[in-house]
Amino acid sequence: MTEDAKTFKRIVQDLLDKHSAKDSISDTLIDDEVNKAFSAISVLGLTVTDEEKTSVRNELLADNKIRLEPGIAIVPRTHKKWFADKKAELDLDYWNRFKELLIKDKGFPVNVVAEMDNVSDEIVDLIGDPSRTEEREQRRGLIIGDVQSGKTVNYSGIICKAVDAKFRAVILMTGTTNDLRKQTQIRLDEAFTGIDTGSETLNFIGVGQYNKKLRPISFTTVDKDFSKSAAKQLSSALSQSDGDRPMLFVIKKNVSVLKSLLDWIKTHNQYGENKIDGSVLMIDDEADYASVNTKAAGEDRSKTNAYIEELLNVFRFASYVGFTATPYANVFIDPESDEDMEKEGLFPKDYIYTLNAPTNYIGARDIFPNDGKYHKMLRTIDDGEDYYPLRHKKDDDLGEIAPSLRAAVNTFLVANAIRDLRGDQNTHRSMMINVTRFVNTQQLIRKAVNEYVDDVKRSIKNYASLPTAKALRDKNISSLHETFKREYSHKEFTWEQVQAILFDSILPIQIYAAHGGGDDLNYEEFNDGLRTIVVGGQRLSRGLTLEGLIVSYLYRNSMAYDTLMQMGRWFGYRNNYDDLCRLWMDDVSQDWYAFISEATDELREEVKRLRDLEATPLDFGLKVRNDPDIPLIVTARNKMRSAQSRTISKSLSGKAVETPFIFNNARKNDTNLKAVLSLTDSIEFKPSDNQYAAYSVPKERVLSFLGKIEVPTANAQFNPESIAQFIQQYAGAELNEWDIVILSGKAETKYDLAQNISVTPNIRKFDFLKGDGSVIRMSGSKRRLGSQGNTRFGLTKEQIDLAKKLVHDNPERGAVNDDDYFAIDRKPLLMIYFVEPSQESNAEDLSKLDDFNGQPLIGFGLGIPKLGNVSTKYIRYQTNKIHQEFGGIDEYEDEDD
Repeated sequence: MTEDAKTFKRIVQDLLDKHSAKDSISDTLIDDEVNKAFSAISVLGLTVTDEEKTSVRNELLADNKIRLEPGIAIVPRTHKKWFADKKAELDLDYWNRFKELLIKDKGFPVNVVAEMDNVSDEIVDLIGDPSRTEEREQRRGLIIGDVQSGKTVNYSGIICKAVDAKFRAVILMTGTTNDLRKQTQIRLDEAFTGIDTGSETLNFIGVGQYNKKLRPISFTTVDKDFSKSAAKQLSSALSQSDGDRPMLFVIKKNVSVLKSLLDWIKTHNQYGENKIDGSVLMIDDEADYASVNTKAAGEDRSKTNAYIEELLNVFRFASYVGFTATPYANVFIDPESDEDMEKEGLFPKDYIYTLNAPTNYIGARDIFPNDGKYHKMLRTIDDGEDYYPLRHKKDDDLGEIAPSLRAAVNTFLVANAIRDLRGDQNTHRSMMINVTRFVNTQQLIRKAVNEYVDDVKRSIKNYASLPTAKALRDKNISSLHETFKREYSHKEFTWEQVQAILFDSILPIQIYAAHGGGDDLNYEEFNDGLRTIVVGGQRLSRGLTLEGLIVSYLYRNSMAYDTLMQMGRWFGYRNNYDDLCRLWMDDVSQDWYAFISEATDELREEVKRLRDLEATPLDFGLKVRNDPDIPLIVTARNKMRSAQSRTISKSLSGKAVETPFIFNNARKNDTNLKAVLSLTDSIEFKPSDNQYAAYSVPKERVLSFLGKIEVPTANAQFNPESIAQFIQQYAGAELNEWDIVILSGKAETKYDLAQNISVTPNIRKFDFLKGDGSVIRMSGSKRRLGSQGNTRFGLTKEQIDLAKKLVHDNPERGAVNDDDYFAIDRKPLLMIYFVEPSQESNAEDLSKLDDFNGQPLIGFGLGIPKLGNVSTKYIRYQTNKIHQEFGGIDEYEDEDD
């Protein structure tokens, strides 16, 4: 979009702002204001084409539909609200110029900024009143957001409003790398200081363009972390009085930096052992990383953790705010006793607040579930182990491009051309490659990718300007054409249009390696947009934002939820190019992310539930530690200092579960077949729509059956022993009688059971979990044994219609899923599947199958209706069994490049 078009959009937005106080912003109103402004462009001195006018209109329509819901807080009942009463007395100069920046420069929708205003009010209220000079206080809180959802914008707004509320010292701790600290300083310069600290001359940027009188002092710059020598040049003491300029420190979570800052503050501000008579706000970005005490019980705490706490404790009033998208190490701090948890230095004793992302955010819940809005962006890496084995050494030669990586690179190249054709020429674009934690192997991969891209560039220089038929004779251009047909041929442009712009779109692309001693990602130096493919490891896994990320290629493994989620640089906002984004992962990792997404959403639901119960953060921490609702393999082992294998629990109320994982073992399969035969001998099954069913079966029969079958522990939620215990202990009557169905499929063969039951097996493609091939996975990454709608069995038409109506009446819901048929009053359902492995499966996998003597494979499913007895509706699992869910994925602790 040209500068004139951007100005045109701001003018229309200003016109709309005049309505927003009293009118809803309708599509018609947007059209009216766009047309009004367009009719005056000549008077305004702007050049705006009809296409740009349409583009601005569409963006405004999209912006108007973006919503931001308020967050949810767990706060002790003793907390006394103060900010709402005090707000009217404050000038809010810092907040107001930040708000102008968001709307006028960043293009944030007015309604979203208005809600951000409300959210920041709530959080500033929680961080405490720094003007209460009569009290000493140490406040600790945790704010949970989504990965790449805009935490920096949120804490920038909180800093602005906190300074307006008379906080005078702000310490912002970033991760442990220089580039992340630098990136954060750049953003705070723009959002808070208003001055480019990387410039030798006074250069106003960002908020500084809206109010130059506000001049915070930054003890750190774009290029320099905190040092005592630099601090002496600026000031000898911290600002603490009303008239003082606020001070900012943007520092790495590094032991030497923290010690230097602590020593300087004590030397210049503390008198003897007395507390410093002032206030400090400490923002801890990525609070689950490096800040948490990782030492075992009885040992001295980790140095980083100790310095953070000591730094806070030298002040009379200190408020610590941890920001993270992966709170497992913080919330699940696991000391020896409940008292130790409460005393844990950084435990969020005063509040836990979950931020909601705006509705245009793309997160894990949108990508990894099969019904996710962006599930189609996933691509499977099926050759990763051949080229980038998960267990490799730092000296291994990985300098070859896998076919799947070549496909990903080609997709990024073509996507660049499409973005240019859409008028986004001056935007940043990135591709991420994360397949190794070792610097040496990252460099080898960078070299190989660079050579390949250079070869493509040579082809484009030589042949892209030729007629299409001749240009496609070149193998590289032909390869790009195949990529276009596969990925983007349904978009608004033809291949001829794409080919014509390849030269300008692809030649600027640079290949970087992001590791200690590697390349700096200086997006701000490229006014016309940086186009880059970035190869890295840890620096791509923690906090570093890749601007305009379009294509991601990840082949890594970790069982730690926080490590996996932080690798997800692809989450975030992709306005005008979300349909171009692609994500390459192996199918096991896709399964893990789907699982983590569900678990994290359940964590948020638990915050909401405990909020409604008026619970405290300590209640929440203990609840998670002792009896959590979500089966988390929480974080790296060294962050779970005293964690042991323990029983955890999860509600099956209103849910359907099945066994997509089946033993590749004829003996165990025979055990399951005998259990089915025993069941058909003991109760009467009747034919029903090509299936065989038994109705109102006493739960004792089901319990007996569950006691006889064997299923892999990879079926995380279908543990027969745990389910049987759950049925036995449930205090309500809903599980006393069951319907049981033996489901037929479409195989050509039939299998005869007792009582004249003849079953046609279901045909399923399959593969194996990584490991020794002992576990078969049905339907690949979909992990499905049954078919959509199986759970309707036993319902009347009226019940089916009611289940569908409950979904259709909810505007946030999409298609009806298997769980929805258990949201109504019905009997629980046990499903038995006879499965025939599809001959269309991979030939190598077919050869690994055990000899099942012509017998079909046996699998199971069950569904539980909504349960009324809250106190006994949880099914209990052992974490050591959940740990094995995907068959031996290695657990990595936090990694170093």
